[in-house]
Amino acid sequence: MSEALAASPGDASLLHRLGALRDAAGRALMGLSLQPVAANLRGFIETVAVDSSGVVWVCGWLAKDQPLEFPAILFDGRKHAAAVSLTSFPRADLPVQAHAVFGAILTDWRPGPGELELYLFFGKDLAFFQRGLKPVRVLETRAALEQFEQIRATCDRATALPLQRMITSAESWLPDTARAGGNAQASVDRILLLGGFGCLVEGWALSPTKRIESFALRFGDVVLRSEPLATYHKARPDLAVTFPDFGPLLERAGFVAAFRGVIDIDDISEPILKLVFTDGTSANQVVPAGAMRRIGHSVAPEAALALFPSLRHERFFGDFARALQRDARARLGSCEPWRLAPAERVVVLAVPADRSDAFLLAEQLRQAGLANVGLVLLAERGGIRPEILAIFAGLEASLGLPCSLLFVEDIRYAFYLLAEALRAVGARRFVFLGQGVFLAPEGWRTALAALAGGDEGLHVFVLAAEGQAPASMSDCFAWTAAGFAALLPQVPMVLGGQPDDHGLGRAGAAARRHPVAGWRLGEVTVGSVLTGWVNQVLEAGHG
Repeated sequence: MSEALAASPGDASLLHRLGALRDAAGRALMGLSLQPVAANLRGFIETVAVDSSGVVWVCGWLAKDQPLEFPAILFDGRKHAAAVSLTSFPRADLPVQAHAVFGAILTDWRPGPGELELYLFFGKDLAFFQRGLKPVRVLETRAALEQFEQIRATCDRATALPLQRMITSAESWLPDTARAGGNAQASVDRILLLGGFGCLVEGWALSPTKRIESFALRFGDVVLRSEPLATYHKARPDLAVTFPDFGPLLERAGFVAAFRGVIDIDDISEPILKLVFTDGTSANQVVPAGAMRRIGHSVAPEAALALFPSLRHERFFGDFARALQRDARARLGSCEPWRLAPAERVVVLAVPADRSDAFLLAEQLRQAGLANVGLVLLAERGGIRPEILAIFAGLEASLGLPCSLLFVEDIRYAFYLLAEALRAVGARRFVFLGQGVFLAPEGWRTALAALAGGDEGLHVFVLAAEGQAPASMSDCFAWTAAGFAALLPQVPMVLGGQPDDHGLGRAGAAARRHPVAGWRLGEVTVGSVLTGWVNQVLEAGHG
């Protein structure tokens, strides 16, 4: 990705010239011999910095009788075709026949490890050269730009302006170019990252001389642009103390924007915010790592509502909802078998995450009259895991049945891992009890009778609901493993676990409903308003 593409006629002219000069150096100069004769030394290279696009920024000094733009060969033991563009400025420690220089070299050379032995050959037959100090200081790009800012006012304007345009080009991603870009000021308050979607950003930006047209963000090699129809400005009166003379600008200094694109979560260190001005130039600001949050990991999806209160009505909401679904599926992972005991007919239970409910379920299992079946417990890896292990050991010892234990990331999504658990134990027929489901003795008799049957149909056990947890078809049902496995790919993965019937209604009129003595505890499936909005989108997509 280029960091310096055309943003103005001057910038385009400079880059065109440098590209042509480097090509010319490659054709005409690479075959020439290099002889660093002391009498032909014309200066020294004191510092180098390589930006992420490969432009080498140099500072040092050069004899005044030499040009400031020229083709060259950069030599570090190997030859590298190069094109050089410099600006000059006075420095008191130099002899009268020399001046200090700062500029850019277009080349494929990169500093290697250890002390650099560096020469820059130029002029007729490459007779003249600059030599690198021993050692040449290798700077971060930011430090090189600070050098330029410190000396820019004393530089030769004609040669400094193209370099400044190169730095402030709309395609430049050199960090912290705010001073070069019209003394702009900016800060990012928070970035909400969502894999497969992009991010939502809140912050503020001010420029006393230029109007901001749009924003961009760079994460590693990925550049995201703000969406014009998902960007708005707002007043930031809190900035009045810091910027007392900015008056009207503070009325729209705040911004909120959606940036769309695929972000590699493993490559988000030091993101850069770009302010793009109406004149085609830009200013960049490094974003502090502390401003970044990952939706579904360090913040809940509801955090997006603080930035976009009418999120449901934003044009990007459908994509946002589907990205949340993909993220939830990726984080869910797979079952982690603790112990597997194969059985053809099994009772599968999603163990409640609440400690008291988990022990209550274990006690009910002891009284359920289980026989000639296997028992499969699905439980969360965290939280009450030690208690789960104790419960499992107790059931295994007291029931005398094939008992299996599999851990999952989030017990609310046990339904979606059910087919995997059935395959792991080799089950052909099952009864499933979702999280918080409890059956009375007569309810167990009905469920176990369906498990013992031989038909291929779906059996749904209709429970009484308690509190705020509405019963659904997927709370408690019996079926064949093959029937369920065939249905599951057609069922949308919704957020929060188990709204509606989880798609079991797609099994059609063949499903048999059995009123049973049982209940479901707790507000297991009650999600936020945002969860409801998201699930409407997901379920509509599977209509």
